[in-house]
Amino acid sequence: MIYKYSYSIMNAMDTYTKSLSLSPIAQTALAHLTFDETGNGFVSKMPSLDRAVYVEVNKALEAFGGKWQRKIGGHVFSTDPRPQIHTLCGEGQIEIADDNFFETLPVTIDLLLDRADLPQKFIALEPSAGNGAIADQLRARGGTVSCFEIDETRRNTLIAKGYKVLGNDFMEAKPKPRFDRIVMNPPFSKGRDVAHVTRAYEWLAVNGRLVAVMSASVKFRKDSVYADFRAWLKSLGGTMEDLPAGSFKESGTDVNAVVITVSKSIADETLPTTLTTIKARASRTPRKARKVDNGVDPRSPAELIGEMQVTEAKIVDGLAELAAEIGAEKFSARDLAYLHAPKILHPGGETGHLISNVIPQARLALLKNGERDLATEEEALAYLSSASLCFPLDSDHAEIMFYLTDRVMTRWYGRNKIGELLGSEVWRLIGLKNPPKLSSYQEGLLRELRGKIRRSAEKHGAKSKRNNQRAIAGGGTTR
Repeated sequence: MIYKYSYSIMNAMDTYTKSLSLSPIAQTALAHLTFDETGNGFVSKMPSLDRAVYVEVNKALEAFGGKWQRKIGGHVFSTDPRPQIHTLCGEGQIEIADDNFFETLPVTIDLLLDRADLPQKFIALEPSAGNGAIADQLRARGGTVSCFEIDETRRNTLIAKGYKVLGNDFMEAKPKPRFDRIVMNPPFSKGRDVAHVTRAYEWLAVNGRLVAVMSASVKFRKDSVYADFRAWLKSLGGTMEDLPAGSFKESGTDVNAVVITVSKSIADETLPTTLTTIKARASRTPRKARKVDNGVDPRSPAELIGEMQVTEAKIVDGLAELAAEIGAEKFSARDLAYLHAPKILHPGGETGHLISNVIPQARLALLKNGERDLATEEEALAYLSSASLCFPLDSDHAEIMFYLTDRVMTRWYGRNKIGELLGSEVWRLIGLKNPPKLSSYQEGLLRELRGKIRRSAEKHGAKSKRNNQRAIAGGGTTR
């Protein structure tokens, strides 16, 4: 069996940041630090401080990329941290990227490049390039290297070194499978290493090879994400080996790590997704008509589709009433932004109009019921179905999608019409004996997804509303 694993459903909407704040006395100590620009970078040596103040200041310096070097007796920065320090001391806090950045050390890079089996000339990608530690060695060994880097300061460092920087957020970019080698040290926290590695595989050319550092937890964690990843790696003939303990200690972490190596021997773009598998099963020789009310339903598939279209037309007609209700109800600015928002779909995906057309009414009903933090189940289904067209969902999100399909389509169109159209219920087509029910863990995943969709919708809705108001004020129109 061939597995095609892909990154977490959440990652397309995630922005990892953290807020850093210091006590007034620590801010004062930080503001009075001096920095010397040397051949090693920017160096700052802290004066003697009270232990509690030292801990706070050290935390800030590490957050800004400082690495303690015993020989120098201070923190060394590859780029000037003073603009961030001025912001922190001036405003009392600062939002910084939680990108889990730890520089890859030369001994580890040598191992990665050995496993990469580099040819004389090759095209390479480093998706989380940092300051270019891995990219520098790839280029030195004959590679034409492209990069992504989410941090602006480090991205500017890469540009200054002459690298082609394809963008900032690798996880948001559309994969182009043209790279002979991908060598990477992705962020580990929150399962991001699994997400990044499986996404990177989509950028790999046929006969290419990917080598990545990952958290050692990928070997033993039992979550479905990790179990699916191990199955995916095994199905492709990939390998996993331990890095020596302390491989990243000099970079500021004692986390244990492994190196995975996997090659692409076939073009996997044609592997079936969950949704296309369902369609294939639905297109097989129809089963005998199901009995309805102790008799055989005489309606043909064409008649069933026609009835669904009538129902859909009624929903569309109801949008005029919806607009009137929006004008009559007293909603907050946040509520109105949500109601004005476009559909939130996975980048590159789409969803059918049977789902899309009911979202406005579903949003209004949700607001009338007093829900202010979560999006509708209809929106969650639209997002998952659009994601399933881009890559196979992991087992938990696939079950959530089938659960929502049963609930949403029944709610708006009726169970018999959906079941008869496909020849059976969706859950039967995928081999389940009973309608899907969610575990407490899956309920948590669904709630998290609905929360993310709601926040994203409110943000985009507020922007859309502002654009419309500007266009109206200027006498123009918006698209």
